[in-house]
Amino acid sequence: MSKKTCWENGTWFYSQEYEKEYTFYDCGSLEYHRSMTIFSIVLHSLSVIVLVPAIAIFSIYKQLQVHRISLHKNFCVAMVLYDISVILVDAVFILDHVSEEKNIRVNENPNLCKVLYTLSRYFRLCQYAWMFCEGFYLHKLIASAFAEQKSLLVFYVIGWGCPAIFVTISAVLRAVRIGHPCWMDNVEGYNWITLAPGLFCLFANFVFLCNIIRVLVTKLRSTHANEPSQFRKAVRAVLVLFPLFGMHFLMTVYRSPANCGAWEIYQYISKASDGLQGFFVAVIFCYLNGEVLYLLRRSYGRYRLQRGFSSRRGNSLAMTRMSVSTHVTSVGDSLNPNGSVKKDSCPRNGAPEEEPLN
Repeated sequence: MSKKTCWENGTWFYSQEYEKEYTFYDCGSLEYHRSMTIFSIVLHSLSVIVLVPAIAIFSIYKQLQVHRISLHKNFCVAMVLYDISVILVDAVFILDHVSEEKNIRVNENPNLCKVLYTLSRYFRLCQYAWMFCEGFYLHKLIASAFAEQKSLLVFYVIGWGCPAIFVTISAVLRAVRIGHPCWMDNVEGYNWITLAPGLFCLFANFVFLCNIIRVLVTKLRSTHANEPSQFRKAVRAVLVLFPLFGMHFLMTVYRSPANCGAWEIYQYISKASDGLQGFFVAVIFCYLNGEVLYLLRRSYGRYRLQRGFSSRRGNSLAMTRMSVSTHVTSVGDSLNPNGSVKKDSCPRNGAPEEEPLN
């Protein structure tokens, strides 16, 4: 598929990089791109559904208010915000573009498109920054066992502050130098302003992960455990840290060559790794976490106990009311209309009093 972009002033899109009018060549039909967009929306929606309860769990329990869980929580918040921004951009603009190929919504709402796209880039970079924070913290914890992290302020600056600087620079340059209704195209390489810090975070985490594995293997060998057990523990540690450190993104760093078949496979892998990261992080570090499971079981046990106590208390009150009602009815039956007690209703020594015979 090939296309050229025509602006509202009647001119074609001009590439500053190639210094000529630019024709975009792409593999796949419009139907393929539409299905890929829907695929992306579904995956990001699934991650949001799984991440939101995980954030609530991390926030509710006081026992989880530790540095490690705070990093997990901020990472999950960044992923939720990124997923929501991607869903909005895909549903409002991308789906319209690949369905009609007219960019109707982009031309009608250029400012909204720019804002949503900029937010998606910011939250995406926040996601990478918090991945770096996770890797740095765990590496420091394992490699420097006696180093204590007293405050998370530096992590908040890295996770939420630094991405804002890069995204602001990119947005200002695009606003000044690009007359495009939206900023999705990589014109003049401005995407690298936000892509380069993300790549730095990934490669830094790769170095952290390699050193963490080295330290773990060294400690496992010092315990004189058998080799298969050491290997299994090391592999399990790598698999658990893979989504947390974003190592799956390294599989899509290199774009496929100009081959449509390979390009379509690359797109599926890229969409899946991007959309499902939040799902796997929430499942591994929240729903399968032993401490979290213990707290959830304890809360559920307390709920059942309280519910059972309330049920027993309700039954007891009902029985008490029934007993009182029966007693009142019995007393009422023992009274004459004038209020005196019937003689046969007041037993003497366990037997009713007999009336004398005339």
